[in-house]
Amino acid sequence: MKEKLLSGFFISLLMFFVLPQAVSAQNKKINPRDTMTVTDRYGLKLGVDLFKPIRSMLDEDFKGLEVVADYRLTKKHWLAAEVGYDEKTTDDDNQNFTTEGAYLKAGFDYNMHKNWIGMENSINLGLRGAYSTFSQTLNTFDIQSNNPFLGENTIVDGTKYSSLTASWIEVVFGIKMQVVHNVYVNANVQFKRLFNDTQPEGFKNLYIPGFNKVNDFNDFGFGFSYSISYFIPIYKKDREKPTVKK
Repeated sequence: MKEKLLSGFFISLLMFFVLPQAVSAQNKKINPRDTMTVTDRYGLKLGVDLFKPIRSMLDEDFKGLEVVADYRLTKKHWLAAEVGYDEKTTDDDNQNFTTEGAYLKAGFDYNMHKNWIGMENSINLGLRGAYSTFSQTLNTFDIQSNNPFLGENTIVDGTKYSSLTASWIEVVFGIKMQVVHNVYVNANVQFKRLFNDTQPEGFKNLYIPGFNKVNDFNDFGFGFSYSISYFIPIYKKDREKPTVKK
């Protein structure tokens, strides 16, 4: 699954570089390049992650939704946030449990890409602080018996551990490409570092909403997002553009 997602990400990255150059070549024929100023649009993008609804339809053990937003502050900087909800049932070696909860991520993106005139694509490097509140429900667990004739017993539990929390930071790398007027697609990968999480009694958190899978070896995680957003222009701002020598 992760290999397919990464393939999609790099295909999007390739389209990001090829398509704008083709459009820009056409723009050069109709737009003079000796203009002294160029206008930037400032506003709010609102969208939804497409991966979680698709996964919800394909995986009966998962339900999730994430809303994404960013607001342009300067030529290169955006405020960014994601808010979402996950419900996932995990079948571990000797226990089955359901994780359910919401999360919020907030931070900024920095655009490392220099657009052609009239283009509004971006290659972003960002940082997020994240917080999740969730519950763990222990559905069943297995007890190994010392008697070889009794074997393994599965106990139906149903205990719910509420008011659990977790916090982490994310480094985000992604691309945003305008596909039609005011509509953008965004693909990104997230590298996560867990700082703390509330442990339920008797077992560890193996999944945290927003952070995804937790392992026993380290506090690092990985995530992927593919979203579509609509840009709501609020105002325009002119910036100086160097005069092109003829």
